[in-house]
Amino acid sequence: MTPIRTPVRTRVRLGSAIQMSEREHIYLVDDAVEVDQVDGYEVTRRRVFFTDIEAVTLHRERRVVPLVALGLATTVGLLISIAISLDHRDVTSGLIVMAFIALPFALLFLRMLLVPACVIAVFGTRTKATMRFSFRIRKAERVFQQICERAADGRTAP
Repeated sequence: MTPIRTPVRTRVRLGSAIQMSEREHIYLVDDAVEVDQVDGYEVTRRRVFFTDIEAVTLHRERRVVPLVALGLATTVGLLISIAISLDHRDVTSGLIVMAFIALPFALLFLRMLLVPACVIAVFGTRTKATMRFSFRIRKAERVFQQICERAADGRTAP
């Protein structure tokens, strides 16, 4: 008996979108953009075929919840450093604590406030794929171009 051989599909990871309760990992396959939606232990796979793509968008957005969380963490770090410097009557101990606790949160807060995340949305006739790029803006632009070219060509092979 001859074993059945199925062709191996190459999957190239494009990006992901992480939310509170679920994660989506997006891959580029031969004829579609494939979305693996991970919800706890369940994985659901869906595809947006290049022939079914109606629109591809690239836009910028600032997410409010991470900004508020980082602002609160910065404030707590600053309050702790002020309390330590007042308690020890020494400015250097407060500055050291501020450098280790508040400064990383403040820098990340400013980075997220000044440079919003890139979001790519691929809209099919029945499905949608969304990717967020917080720090890799150039990669977001490359992925956007790649998806647009493949959708315009309607090719089925890379």
